[in-house]
Formats: sequence, C-alpha cells, structure tokens
Amino acid sequence: MWSVRGDVLQAYCGGLIHDLGKVWAQVPGRGTEPSRFHCRTPERHQVRFSDCESCRQEYRYAHGPIGANLLANTVPGFSFLADIAALHHTVEPGRYGDVLRWVVLGDHLSAGERDDRYDGGDGEPVPALLNPLAAGAVYVRPAALGAELLFGRLAGGDAPGEARKEFGGLLDALEAALESAGRLAGGELAWLAEHLTGAVYRGAMAVPSAFTNAVADIPLATHLHLAGAFAAALAADRSAARRAEEAEVGLVAGDVSGIQEFIHDTGSRRAARALRARSFYVQLLSLVAARWVALRCGVPAGCAFSVVGGRFLVAVPASAVDRVEEYQEELDRILWEAHGATLAVGLAGVRATGRELGQFRAVYERLQEGLGERKLRRYGRLARDGRLFAPREVLPAGRACRTCGREALGGRQEDDDGVVRRVCAMCHSLEELGRALLDRRFVRLRPVQGGKRDGWQGVMAALGHDVELLEEVPPGPVEGGLVALDDEAGAAVPCARYLPTARYAPRDSSGLLDFEEVARRGRGRPAIATLKADVDDLGEFLGRYFEARPSSPSRFLAVSTALSLFFEAYVPRLAAAEFQNIYLIFSGGDDVALAGPVDEVLRFGLKLRERFAAWTAGNAGLHFSAGLAAGHAHRPVQAGIEEAEAFLGRAKRYRRPDGEAKNAVTALDVVMGWEELGRCWGWATDLALLVERAGGADGGRRLARGALRHVQALEGAEPGRYGRLHWWSFYQLNRVARENRDAESLLQELRRQALEPGGAGGRVVALAARLAELLTVEGAR
Repeated sequence: MWSVRGDVLQAYCGGLIHDLGKVWAQVPGRGTEPSRFHCRTPERHQVRFSDCESCRQEYRYAHGPIGANLLANTVPGFSFLADIAALHHTVEPGRYGDVLRWVVLGDHLSAGERDDRYDGGDGEPVPALLNPLAAGAVYVRPAALGAELLFGRLAGGDAPGEARKEFGGLLDALEAALESAGRLAGGELAWLAEHLTGAVYRGAMAVPSAFTNAVADIPLATHLHLAGAFAAALAADRSAARRAEEAEVGLVAGDVSGIQEFIHDTGSRRAARALRARSFYVQLLSLVAARWVALRCGVPAGCAFSVVGGRFLVAVPASAVDRVEEYQEELDRILWEAHGATLAVGLAGVRATGRELGQFRAVYERLQEGLGERKLRRYGRLARDGRLFAPREVLPAGRACRTCGREALGGRQEDDDGVVRRVCAMCHSLEELGRALLDRRFVRLRPVQGGKRDGWQGVMAALGHDVELLEEVPPGPVEGGLVALDDEAGAAVPCARYLPTARYAPRDSSGLLDFEEVARRGRGRPAIATLKADVDDLGEFLGRYFEARPSSPSRFLAVSTALSLFFEAYVPRLAAAEFQNIYLIFSGGDDVALAGPVDEVLRFGLKLRERFAAWTAGNAGLHFSAGLAAGHAHRPVQAGIEEAEAFLGRAKRYRRPDGEAKNAVTALDVVMGWEELGRCWGWATDLALLVERAGGADGGRRLARGALRHVQALEGAEPGRYGRLHWWSFYQLNRVARENRDAESLLQELRRQALEPGGAGGRVVALAARLAELLTVEGAR
C-alpha cells in the first residue's frame, strides 16, 4: 500500500483545484449566484461580487468563491476542496491552517510571477491561452484536452467573443471530469489525488492561468499541477515558511539510458511484435519510476509532474534530496536483475528556494549536470560491492532467446515455421504486451498486493505498482491511478490522466503484421523504410524563449507539455487516420521513429513537417530534422533504424547556402532541405505516373524504365559547372523526349535542376529517379 500522510494529500489536491473558478468566471451570462459562497451579507450580494464588502474582505477575488461552488457541486464528499478554493487569496491564509498556507505557497512557487487582478469581465484581455510554442500572439480556442488542442486557433479581432462562446462547453467538460474523479475516488482521499490530476488537465489545459500582468502562455492545468506538487512537498516537510522566497522544496530528475539499445535489441524476423511493446514499456518504466520516487519521498504520485521522452521531474520534500543515493541503489538493483546492463534509470536531486525557482531554467540545468555525472558512474554502488561482476548462469548453445539473444531463463519454446526457438520470460511478456496494446485503451496503476509477477510486470511490481491494461474501466471506485491512451478513452473517462502513446501498427484480421507483410502493402518494390526525426536545437530555442519571459516552473512545464502533446498524442492519431501501413516504433518527447513502405514513410515525413509547422503556428525557430533509410524487407528493422539514425546526424550538420542550419532531411543518403524533398517527391511521382501509364489521351507512350537510369546518371552534376554531363544528358534525354512527348517538359526541367545555377543539384534529381524506380519496379508482386 502506498503511504502518504493525509495533510500532504490535502495540500496536493488543494493546489490542484485552487484556481478552477477561473473557468466558470469566463462563462457568459453566469449570473451572480456562483460567486456567493458562505456569504455573510447576501442582501448586498445581488448583482456583482464587488458590491459585497464582506465577500471582498474574506475572499478578495470572485474566482475563489466561484471555484468553491464548482467543487461543492461536483465533489461534495471532499468539502475541504471548496474551502481552499474560496480562501486561497485571503489576506492571512495561516489563520485557516497549515494546509491552506502550503497551497498558497505552492501557488506562488509554481507561478514565479503574480497576477492577482484576474477575474474576467468586460474590458479584460482575450480570455484564451497563447500558444506557448508560437513566435507571436496566437490564441488557442478553449477546449477540452485532446490530440489537436493547439490547432484550434482564434481569429484576430473576434478572439474575445469567440473564446467566451467556448467557455460554456469547456465548463461542462470540467464539471464532468470533476464528477468522474469524485465518483472513482469512492471516498478515498488517496485515490482522489490520482483522479483529480487528470480531471484538471482535461478541463483546464486550454485556459490561461494569468493574462493581466503576465503573458498568457501558461495553461491553467500546468500551473495547478505544479502548485499541488510544490504544496505537497512543503507539507511533507511540515514547512514553517510564510513567504515563497524562503520556502524550500526538492526536485529529483530521472533519465532512462539505454533506450535505443533496448528497443532495437530484437533479432527476430517477428520484430514487429516486440518493437512497439518495448517502446511502450520504456514509457511505462519512466512513469512508474517517477511515481515510485514520489511515493518513496512521502508525496503523492502526481508530484511526478513531467514524464517525457524517457525523462522525468518530481517535486519532493527538500529533506528527501539527501536520500537520492539510496533510491538510486535500489533502482539499479531492480533494473540490473531484469535487464542487465541494457536499461538503467539515473537520478539527480537538488534543493531550491522560492527565489531560485523563479529562474527555473538554471535549476533544471543543475539537475541535468547531475544526471550527466550519474551516467559517468552508472551502477557505481553495484560495482563497488561486487554484484555487478557476479557470475550469471550460462546456458548451452541453442538455449538463447530468439529475440534478445540472451539466456532464455524461465521462458518458453515455440515453433517458428518448423524451427524450434526459445523466448525468455521478459521478451515473451513484451510480445504479450504488444498484442494487448493494440486494443486496450487504459492503464491502471495500483499498489502491489501480493503475488509473484514475471516479465515486465515483475519490474513494475518491484517498483510498487501493479500495472494492468484495460479495455474498459470498472464502473465502481478505481483504486490507484488511471491512464487514458487516446482521445476516445479520455472522453469516456474524463478524469483519467491523458498520456497517449504511439499504439498504432498495421494489422489485419489475423493480428499484427510483420514488416515483410507491411512492405508488400506498399507501392512498387517490397521494401521497408525507416525514419527518425527530432526537434532541432531545443535547448537554444528554450534559451531564446526565456530571455523574453521569466522561466517559472509552470512556464517551463507548459512548453514541454505542448511539445510532447504533438509527438505523443497527435502523431499517433495522424498515423492511424491517414497512413495505415506506418508502424510507429516510438513517438514522444520531441522525437519519433517509424517504419513502413517507402512511399508512405516519405509522405508521412513531409506531412509531419507540415503539421508541426501548424502546431507551432509557423514559428521559424522551431523545426526538426530527419533521416530516412530504406532496405530490403528481409533486412532486420533495427539495422534500418541505425542507418536512419546516422542519416539524421548528417541532416543535423546540413547548412543551406543562405547559412540556415538543420531543418533538413537525409533521404536515402541525399541531404537536403525539407522543401527540396517535397519537390523531389513530386518529380518522383510524376516520373512514376509516366512509366505506369497505359497510354495518353493523345496516344502518348509509356516512359521507358531505362529513362530513369539516364536521369540517375545526373547524380554527379553540380549546378553551374560545365562538364561531360551537359552534352551527354542533352543527347540522351532529348532522344527519350522525342519518343515520349508527354515526358519532355519534365525531363527538361530535371536536366535544368541538375545542371543550371540555382537548381536542386544532381543528387536530388537522381534521387527522384531512384524513388520512381522503387515505385514502379516490375514484378514487385
């Protein structure tokens, strides 16, 4: 059973909900009733909150009592929540007990800047969130949390009116989420803390936390989450601080290392069954390890406020930072027993005062330095006491796991097309996870209650969590945390934490397709392409971003959350909707890895770049680079991923003639800007249509496949440099054009692009012909 003190749970929940009245405050025509909460002079509180002297003295701002009424209506079994919401702006919070004082301090630590004048009403700024990734003032349409949240923009001068029209529906979504949290908590404060976190994100992610004195680029949900986490950390230490500047909390950062080796470490031709599960397992490990750290420190699991791309941050009591070495040793032991030297989770901790948290980026950099040092002495304690070098059981030849190549201890045998192969317990459990992941919509995380668990679930159990994938949520109270894996699941259980994952993979009626089967679904030659992409110079972007704005913890979390929403939520949705043959190996944090037929992977990459630009509202400072490799369908997919990784490195070193760096792609070993790849793909599809045509309307002939080889011969051409290719290509391509007039203009354009100044160059033109050859290869089926 997880053990967290009651006052710590109350402080966490109080921080989560204290400002929720800001949502109701913006609903048009809300009347005066919502702002009357335990009013001592109701006869004076008939029209406006500001007319009631007693309420102004008690609560100071209307959104406090408005939030109190919202919570009294939706979670009536936990009356302390309404009291905290009503009183969080009172002049002397200490008069009402320590919990309220910790909540107020948590609010101040999260924000790093104050905005005590926000109550809505005429003459206020636009009541909408500014896209935290946009370069300018781009407002987000208020809506419940979902995969397309930042695509919903408001139009210029009509933005205030448009935003307020949406608040009625948003309030309905928030009320449903809060009611769901109260129902699933079943009267238990510990489970309320779990479910309330998801409810707040559901209804308050597209609402600004402040926009009168501060820039409105911080979602209310991220601010509230951090306020709750910091309040719990203070409560766990029974902090006596009265001012935010003197308050002190701890922060623990975690980093999963060995991710790529673990995900790609599958030698079977059935790798499709394991890759997605391994990627998801790493995400689960990050989440559960972060929750484990929080619970070991005596604070709710929700104090793990950022779990992105194998990294996490946890708000803990300042006193707990001294025990980070102890937690590291325990984590090392658990993961060494399960994975050997493949996977590890490094921890680093720091203490920070309220004054230091006002420059959160500097605090974050201290944590990253600590993680860097940890990586240099990975498994240090295990090495010192000899466990790292203890002999392990060695099995006879033929007893190795067919997937990971290690000893198949506690595994099983299977017939793989007449060949008996062994699978270790861990790999077998991951294959089962991969199958379950295709259809399950929720993850439930409960305290471990006896019984032995094997495979990946055994690792989770060692970290105190019983993890189960569910299709549907039980109707009664839900013990522990609940995670929704997609938009539909989030809408069905609105208080579930929204942690979408790249579950989509191609399949048919018999189940998940292998990569060879996926390759045959593509156009032309059965080949598998792999793509790896990640955001360029994210650290530099954040540096520029926080030069213009205070780097408060909530603003830092807002940027991280906005980026991860694109890769974790939108990218899987895009794949499932438009690219049915794409296999998402990993998508999270600020990067993505995928595999599929060459034509679909290439189109997906171009679409991804286009949608990312829309997500960031065209911010020129935010872009990503990619590497795209292709090989025979029989080639192990991990070899393709490694090649794509190398190609990505080349794209990161690309510099255009105008000096712009990165924002590029290496496609089949040709480095270019994304705009060049778009043109190259257009030429490739035009060439393929000419080769495949059955005859033009004017009796034109098909383009001979040999013509593609003539175009490929332009690979060595450099625009503006005269050489043999000028006269040779003039002769060869003109000869082809005489035989096929429909191809004449395209071939002339390709020759010009390869040879003349300002053209794309011979390698890009040749790549178009290579792609066309892949798309049209004869006998592909």
